[in-house]
Amino acid sequence: MPDVPIGVDRHGLTQVNPLPPKILDTRLQGFDRVTAVFLLQGERNVLIESGPAVTLPNVMVALDEAGVERIDEVLLTHVHLDHAGATGGLARNFPEARFRIHERVARYLIDPTRLTEGARQVWGSGTDRMFGIAEPVPEDRVIPLSDGDVIDLGDRKVTAIATPGHTRAHHAFLDHGSGVAFCGDAIGIRLPGSDDIRASAPPADFNLEATLESLEMIRGIGATELWPTHFGPAATGSDVGPYLDRAAAVFIGWREIIERERTLAEDEQDLVRRVEAAVAAELESAPEEVRRRIESANPAWLNVAGMTQDIDRAGRR
Repeated sequence: MPDVPIGVDRHGLTQVNPLPPKILDTRLQGFDRVTAVFLLQGERNVLIESGPAVTLPNVMVALDEAGVERIDEVLLTHVHLDHAGATGGLARNFPEARFRIHERVARYLIDPTRLTEGARQVWGSGTDRMFGIAEPVPEDRVIPLSDGDVIDLGDRKVTAIATPGHTRAHHAFLDHGSGVAFCGDAIGIRLPGSDDIRASAPPADFNLEATLESLEMIRGIGATELWPTHFGPAATGSDVGPYLDRAAAVFIGWREIIERERTLAEDEQDLVRRVEAAVAAELESAPEEVRRRIESANPAWLNVAGMTQDIDRAGRR
């Protein structure tokens, strides 16, 4: 690849002319365009996210179709199984790859036992069937990441940006070459086929205040595009600011609906039904086909559980 300088970005990092990011569809649960793995090709080939273990064969096929024989780095926004569950499988297939993740949760790549147990507590008996079994990554190939760490890939640089809220140990990644911010679940979910944004607020440590602060953090990093893991380009250019405004309103809207419906619900199941109906009436207008795909990535009951825990914690403070 020719080394063609394109100047110095606002972070003071000189960039070259990198290939644009590619989207690899994991096809989780058989759905298209719900959960992505992102590929940066160049002097060093990089994956952002691994997908869940159960979709590793789909990712390997996509890499083969892209002509990729080597992966040097895997950057993970957070440790949840739909984002990081296939790391062990990737480590087995790409012995040169290193795996970078938030320093708080790096140990869960090395020994995923507690991670898997925690997921089963949330998702129940279908967890292994839905996500597959996470394999361990050798300790010497796991690199803890801190806020502001810059990963030098030769022809491009990527910065890790702490974006807690969805979970405490969450990073977005700014690719300075393309201007894309890979946001994981920090900015909610937006799937092709609808302009709806679905809040992403799972147990056990979702925090609304931190989520809103992270949205403002992302606003200030100078990204020209926002790509959530669910699913790819959500906002470009002048749409970046308005998207973040709408995402904040959606998270707040879910919180207000849950607080309101909690006072009326007879039990947890009734609360979920009430929240689903209120969200459909007040926040979302996606076609049924898109709604099914949204629910596969982030079902309403998951947000009810995560936001309810956050409300209860706030009440105890």
